Amino acid sequence: MPNPFETRRTKLKNERESWVTRAKDIALYTVPQYDRYDNQENRNRGDINFDKILDSTATMASEVTASGFMTGITNPSKPWLILTHPDFRVMQSPRVKQYLYETTRIILETYGRSNLYNTLPPLYQQLSLFGTAALFMQEDKGDFIRSFNFAPGEYYLAQNDLGIIDTLYRDFSMTYIQLVNKFGIDNVSEKVRSNVIQGKNLDVWINVTHAIEPKNKYLKGVDEEVSPEAKWRSVYYEAGRSRSEVGGDGYLRVSGFMEFPVMAPRWHTISNDVYGWGRGSVCLGDIKQLQYQTEEKAKAIEKMVNPPLKAPSSMDYTDINNVAGGVSFYDANSSSTEGFRTLYEVDIKIEALLADIADIRDRIKQCFYVDAFAMISELDRAQITATEIVERRDEKLLKLGTVYHRLNDELLDPMVDRTFNVLSRAGQLPEPPPELEGVNLKVEYLSILAQAQKSHVLGNIERTIQFVAGLAEAKQDPSVWDKHNTDQAITDYFEASAVPPNHVFPDDVVANVRGQRARIQQAQQAVEMASKGAEAARSASDAEINQEGDTVLSTISEQVRQAANAG
Repeated sequence: MPNPFETRRTKLKNERESWVTRAKDIALYTVPQYDRYDNQENRNRGDINFDKILDSTATMASEVTASGFMTGITNPSKPWLILTHPDFRVMQSPRVKQYLYETTRIILETYGRSNLYNTLPPLYQQLSLFGTAALFMQEDKGDFIRSFNFAPGEYYLAQNDLGIIDTLYRDFSMTYIQLVNKFGIDNVSEKVRSNVIQGKNLDVWINVTHAIEPKNKYLKGVDEEVSPEAKWRSVYYEAGRSRSEVGGDGYLRVSGFMEFPVMAPRWHTISNDVYGWGRGSVCLGDIKQLQYQTEEKAKAIEKMVNPPLKAPSSMDYTDINNVAGGVSFYDANSSSTEGFRTLYEVDIKIEALLADIADIRDRIKQCFYVDAFAMISELDRAQITATEIVERRDEKLLKLGTVYHRLNDELLDPMVDRTFNVLSRAGQLPEPPPELEGVNLKVEYLSILAQAQKSHVLGNIERTIQFVAGLAEAKQDPSVWDKHNTDQAITDYFEASAVPPNHVFPDDVVANVRGQRARIQQAQQAVEMASKGAEAARSASDAEINQEGDTVLSTISEQVRQAANAG
């Protein structure tokens, strides 16, 4: 009975063949332990040859790149993502904010509990060197997710019409006992089953293939065992075994996935290429040249330290001791008194060679953006401000923009989606509020690299506020602020700075606070006006009394004056 998966595996392997030679070269001169293009020979081997690496600049540069991505994108020591809603108005709801904040916290805690942060650094290194990497994230009963980083050469990829990787075939090896423990004694081939039952050859290796592909069409004999809700089928089978040699349906295991469990980021792609181009391809010539010139430098130094010698033929049979402090004897009565001399003058311009080697090393470091990642590590401080980032960000960080956005699309977004769905199916997430029913959430990344990419937003807001404040002060006219939407500026600044939602009051709360403040101010003004009115009334009354008193006195005086005249 033919195996349709083996047929497609062969086609995918043939399609990948044109990428193998260069990838093996990159591995040979940088990370030979990652080479799994000859899977049968390289499995569990500790005698891998590192002799081609005479100068490890490229290896260390790729490690710096991996560390830079780890620190600058998925730093486990601080929150590096937050879930948001695409509609700003919905984000004003306290229930929505609290749900998104709590869900983000659970996702990050899940990553911290699992082995994800152990598998990401080698993935970043492989991505920078080979241009393609693959991470498999499966569901786990204990930690909810479990990640596996696949080595270059052991997998084959295919993409859909949108250029999105949606298929992976992987060749790997397991021992007989591992095979039985994972898939069960009834599902393995007769040869494996009989050996394990008899307790023989338990640690003999056997080749296995794992196929993950979309359920684009119904596959009879396979999809009956796949959940109807699953969008991808997953099939394990023993490589090189016919289906009749294996128990049951001829496969080790048939199952399905609700979402594609593989993240296959690529550094850079051209047209409809399935595999990516990495920095290892760009500087492979420099890497080889560096190894060659390092070897030539060693030869030059050896000639300078231990130059070739010449001696008279009469000393042909004389024991020569050329170690430090050694003594060689020759006949002083011989007609030749020349003794030992250098064969030729060793005058190697090694400074020029060292300068050229230094130049090659610098080119390799620049190719892997070592200077940019060193800057990211320096900026990764809690007290860093947006102004500092703006001032110190230059073209080095901007060069990382394209690969960073591709990482978002091909690694981080599908990884977060996969984690969210796994946790949701496991009942680990809080109940979403009604506002989020049927809504696709948005993921915002908070890493230092993400902040550096959007730090111009913070800088623009700060500079605008400083400008308006300076203008208002210079004109002594606060009405200048009427042109500036301060509330929106504060909201945008908080969002760009990834301020936790429970630190920000929603608009209705702010409106209530402002309304209460306005009412209090109005009441105070009313009291003040009433107080001023009462004072004015008292003043008027006193004036009236005084006026009346003066009138009475005037009348009495007039009467007295008239009586005196009459008398």
